[in-house]
Order: sequence, then structure tokens, then C-alpha cells
Amino acid sequence: MDSSILASGIAKYSGIKRLESYTYEFDTPGFGEWIYAKEVADLLQLKSNVSVLRYKDVPEYLIKVLRSQEMPVTSFRVLAAYKLYEEYKEGPTVILEGHGGDYVGAGFEYYVMPYIMDCIRDEKTTEAFSLWNSIMDTYAIPQDIRYQKLFNYLVAALSVGTCTQDGTPFVRLNCLSRDFVHVHKARKIEFTRPFNSHLLNAQYIDLYHHNLPRVLRYTDRASMAVGREARLPMLDYRIVELGFRASEEARIHNNEQRYFMRQAMAKFLPSEILRKPKRSIVDPQRRWLQHELRGWVQDIFHSSSFGRRGIFDQKEVIREYKMYCSDKVPVTAFHIFQYINVELWFKTIIDQ
Repeated sequence: MDSSILASGIAKYSGIKRLESYTYEFDTPGFGEWIYAKEVADLLQLKSNVSVLRYKDVPEYLIKVLRSQEMPVTSFRVLAAYKLYEEYKEGPTVILEGHGGDYVGAGFEYYVMPYIMDCIRDEKTTEAFSLWNSIMDTYAIPQDIRYQKLFNYLVAALSVGTCTQDGTPFVRLNCLSRDFVHVHKARKIEFTRPFNSHLLNAQYIDLYHHNLPRVLRYTDRASMAVGREARLPMLDYRIVELGFRASEEARIHNNEQRYFMRQAMAKFLPSEILRKPKRSIVDPQRRWLQHELRGWVQDIFHSSSFGRRGIFDQKEVIREYKMYCSDKVPVTAFHIFQYINVELWFKTIIDQ
């Protein structure tokens, strides 16, 4: 929705006749956002450009990204964004990015749980669970796993600083070496909670401490690596302040997230775009790490440098990766990619 708002606003008010949109895609069907981006571009009569990340590109572009970011990264989407900037570096000098609106307007799925907690506190239980079921229906979540997702999000909301927003632990301790765990004893990361609202505090932590600072760093370094400048209009301080002044009912209303933003754009965006649910870009990371890139992953985990690094329990990581490839344990691609990232970051940045 952020990119749609930007594109429609520029097309309607800028007076610029030649506008172009840019997005990335993956060469595995069912992933990325190219179809939706093309739909919006055609509707607004924009020239649409697309960059495709192939599984064969991952080893090369992960090294490029690690050199650019100077830190491990979270997903293949960061690689795809870097490749997009690289391929279109001869294009516009300044590029407007669509990040930010979901942080301001409470658009992510995981914001539903803090909102539910606020509703229960305010004795609005019926409204809370009506929203939950509506969100699950929107994303076509099967009935048999809805309560598990509800539990995971509750754990995440109550355990900020120890897991991701969907309840996934930051690390799997069994895959770390005992000596490393002993020296670097885990501690919970504490964040300031300045508001009397679970939802506002969740948004505040994302904006100031968690997701957004990381996204801004990725975007800035990826664009500047090829001499482009990325700007994020949705994070203009006036929009952020407006979002935090808005009531919870203005952010989530009638089972609809980002309500005030949708209402504000009702005159400018067609309903087929305005009322679409949140469309997170889904990458083929899990599939590629299980199948197409298995040999590459195995070479990293079996390498002598990985074993000598002193961070991971090499045998345990190899065992978990085998089980991950067979879908026998709830090991996520997030964790597998962590191990790969850390090892290649050391080899690329530290060992050199």
C-alpha cells in the first residue's frame, strides 16, 4: 500500500509525465510481488521495471551485501533489493521507497496481538477476537493452526527482547558452542515502553529500536553502494507524529488495519488497491536453503573454518540442517540463514 500511495500521489500531483516503478522478483513461481506491482503500474500508467534474483545469484550477492552492510543480514529480500539498485544504477539519482507506513499505521499482522491485549484490558473481548478471526480469514490461515499463531504472538508480545514478532526465538541455544554460551550469557534486551498501550509501545519499539533502524540501514547502504539515494516519504516526521497521535480505533477499526491511512487516501486510490490486505513480500528462502542451495549450505557447515570459529556447535548445526531439510523439526530458515550469515561475515569482513 505504501508504494501505491506514493505512486498515485506523484502521478496525480507532481506534473511529471515520465514515471517509473521498480521492484524485485524471484525466479521461483509464487514468490515476490511482481504481479501486484505490475497491476498498480498499469493502473497508474507507469513504466514498470523488475529485477530478478535467481538462486544461483545468492552466494555472489550475499558476499556483496555483507561487504556493503558490514554486518549480517536477515533474508534474501535484502539481496534482491541490492541487486535491484545495482541493475538500475544508471536510472534516477533519487528513488522514493515505500517503507514505513506499516510501522506508522499498525499494518503488520503481528500488531494485532498488542491491540487484542489492549481490547481485553478495556473489556472489549468480543471486538478483539472478531478482529483476530477476520485477520486469519484475510490471510487464509487454516483453522487448525490459528490458536498456535495466537499463542506465538502472545509469547512475542510478552517477551519483547528475546524473540521475533511471531514468537520465533532469536537463537537456538543448542546450536551454539557451550564455551560461547558460557562466556556470552544471554540477557533479555529491555526496551523503554513510554505509553499506556501495548499497541503504541509495540510500534514505538519497532520505530526506534527494532525493525525500522535495521530496514533504514539496509536501504541506505544498498542504494549508496551504487551511488543512488533512497528516500522514505512515509517516514516524514509529520506523518509519524500523526500516526502516534491517532487513536487505536483510527489505526485498527472494523477489523481493518491502517484505517486512518486508508480513509485519507479514499479520494485518490481505487478501492481495489485501497482495500487490499497487507502484502508482505515473500521470498523463497526456505525452499532454496532446503533444495536448490543445499550443496552450498553443506559446504559452509562442513568447512574447517566453521568448526574452528568457536561460536557454533558444528555437529549440532549439521544435524539440525539435515532435519530442517526433511521438515521434521520446527527449525526455521531464519535460524539456518543466521548460521550462514555469521560464518560468511567473519570470512568476508574479519578474517580478511
